[in-house]
Formats: sequence, structure tokens, C-alpha cells
Amino acid sequence: MNIRDEISERDKLIQFLREEYVRAAGHDINIPFQWEKIAGPPIALAENIESLVKEQTFLDAVRSLDLPKLTKEDKFGGPKKKALNQSQAQLASKVSLCGYAGKNLTKENFGNFVTGVKRLPNLNIIELSGNGLSDTFQIELEELLLCKKIKRINLSNNDLGRAFTSKFVDILKAEDSHYEWIDVSSNPLSADSTAIINFSQALRKHPNLYHFSISVEGNSSEYIARAVVANKIITSVALPHSKLTENCIETLCTGLSSKRQVSNISALNFSHCFLGARQMLLLADMLKHNRTLVKLDLSYNGLISNVARYLADSLRFNSSLHILYLQYNDLDDIFCENLAESLKRNSTLFECDLSGNPFTERGANRLIEIMGSYNHTISTFGLLDTNEHLGVNVREQLKNNTGFNRGNYVLLKPIEETNPYGYIEELPWNLNDAAHF
Repeated sequence: MNIRDEISERDKLIQFLREEYVRAAGHDINIPFQWEKIAGPPIALAENIESLVKEQTFLDAVRSLDLPKLTKEDKFGGPKKKALNQSQAQLASKVSLCGYAGKNLTKENFGNFVTGVKRLPNLNIIELSGNGLSDTFQIELEELLLCKKIKRINLSNNDLGRAFTSKFVDILKAEDSHYEWIDVSSNPLSADSTAIINFSQALRKHPNLYHFSISVEGNSSEYIARAVVANKIITSVALPHSKLTENCIETLCTGLSSKRQVSNISALNFSHCFLGARQMLLLADMLKHNRTLVKLDLSYNGLISNVARYLADSLRFNSSLHILYLQYNDLDDIFCENLAESLKRNSTLFECDLSGNPFTERGANRLIEIMGSYNHTISTFGLLDTNEHLGVNVREQLKNNTGFNRGNYVLLKPIEETNPYGYIEELPWNLNDAAHF
């Protein structure tokens, strides 16, 4: 076989493997920038193209789940329906229907959905983010919330208000409350101080809850802070799209400082909160002394280097933080230089996401200098392709100089992500605050 035929056969093999990957993963493989011309246009599945032409409604999505239906025997008594076989039960442990706001989500359709999911024997996770659910669905939601099989529920990015809160709080206050993971962030209830106070009262002594996410505004944020610090079970707290007071941050930091450690929180999320300089100083000082916080999300906060440098400096003394999200702030080369100096002495940070920040090759080169020589733990700096001020060469070089201990990084995967399935919606107070940066 001559060289031309060998190249032709190799190309066919590559194309075959690429098509198999698309069938298995549902999307084409990410082709490196320098090979895009050679690889050609991305491959798409026929069914993916068809789904773009005809958007699925909530009713279509429910039908595609093929949930167990209510039979005559269920309504009027009689032999119980046979249990689902093992393979079906495994698939039915989690139900996720998100982003169906305005897509034929009626009370009748939602009621039928609730009836179906309640009959799934192994159901413990349900995600209903971004569906436009409001207090008009109160009866159906109450029926769903009372289902004791459900341990994790995501109701973020909906239109839920005080009526929903009242019912949910009563369920959370019950001695046999079954919830372990709750996300109700980015709902109108965030601006209702009465609703937030009621939530805080339910949180204080909840026996099973380890993750809680809510958006809050103003002084009501202080009630939530005091409640999560007082609860010794909660380990993950998310306050995305919130307007937090200085007292709120101070309460959390005091509870997390090693001298007066009264909280077991290991993950904090302040995404889209636009924290001020004083609040960042409090967080930085806490990081110098804390020994339990593993994950901190400060993405989309409009942080500038003069403020964020206090955070970078605190990493010199911190020995617990593994994940730090700083994507889409306003961090330039000065911050990268401060961060590089701190990473020389830090041996615990695995991930420092700097994607979407405006630093240039100068800052990137400073990070490259310390990787490998001084720091062997950083696994990634995020999706650097989103950093428009970086050239291709230095971007790839920075990627290649990380990941020395990537095999150990899998140990961090159980750390809970907050609202991974919902749509991001800017709340009015965030937009106003963003205008000042």
C-alpha cells in the first residue's frame, strides 16, 4: 500500500471514530484551533438538527418520559400495579425537566406529571428549573413536595412567591422532613423579607439538609446567614444573584474563621452578587484562617484587580481551598502577578477558573513561569478559549502547564454544584449594581 492509500485509509478511520463519538456523546469532539481547517465542519446528529427545528413542549417532554399512569385499580382500589423492573427503576431515580417556561406548561399537564413521578419507586432527585412555575401551581407543587422519596429538588429560576414559601416551610419544619438538597434561587420570593425569614427559621434545625441555595436581598440575607451558620449539618450554601449586606458576609466569615469555628460549611457560592471591597476583605481574611472551606464561587462579580488582590494574597496562608471560581470578572495582568506569587506557596488549590477575564500574555506568562517550577497542584485555569486578550500560543502553553495532579482531582467531584440545569436570569438589583463597575 502506497503512502497516498495509507493516508486515505487513516482519514476514513478518523472519520469513523469521530462519527461513533458523536453518536455516543450527542455532539462532535472539540477540535483544537490549529486543526479546524483540516478537520472540516462539525458533525451533528440528524435528530439534534430536527430538535432545533421543532422545539419540545412540556407536554411532549412528559410523554417522552413514559411515566407510570394512574389506572382504574389505583382510582377505585384493586390489585396494585406491578413494580417496575430493575432497569426502569434505575433510569427513574432522577427526573429533569428544565427550561419549559411558556411551552404548554398548564396546571393539568403539571398535575399529570406529578402523579406520574410519584409512582416511580426509586425517584430521589427532581429538577424543574426555568419552567415559569408560580403560586397558581400551589396544589400540584404541595403534592410533589410531600413526596418523601424526593431528597433533592431544584425549583430555581421560576416565579414562586409567598404562598409557595408558606407551604414549603411547613414541610421543612416537620420532624420527619426528608430533604437533603434544595435550590429555590432566582424566584420572586427572594425579595419578600417575610418569606426569607420563614425559610431561615426552617433551616436552623433541619436534620438532613446539606445544600441550600436561595437568592436574597438586603437585610433579609442576614437571617439566612445566621441560620446556615447555626445548622451544623449544612455544608454547601449558595446565594447567587443576591444583594448581600456587609453584616451577612461578616456573619458567614465569623462562623468560618478557625478561632471561632461554629460552622461546617465547605462550599460557598456568591455568583452574580457584585460584592463590594469591604466584603471581599472579610472573605480574604477568613480564608487566611479557615480550614474547612473547599469551594468558593466568586464568578460574575465585577471584581477588579485592586480588590481581588486581597483574595490572591490570602491563598498564601490557606490550606483547605481546592476550587476557586473567578470567571467573567475584570481581572487583569496585575491580579495574575499577585496570584502567581501566592501559588508559589499554595499546594492545595486544584482549580482556579480565570476564564472570561481580560488579562493578556503578560499575566499568562507570569502564571506559566511558576507552574511546574513552584506549583504542581493546579489542574486547570478554566476555559481559556473565552479569554479574548490571549493569543493562541500562550493560551495553549498555559493549558499544557497545568494538570500535573489531575488524577487526584477526581476526589473533588462529589462537591455539589449549584443550579447546574437552570437558565441564568439577571435580577434587577444585580443589573443596577453592575452599572457601577
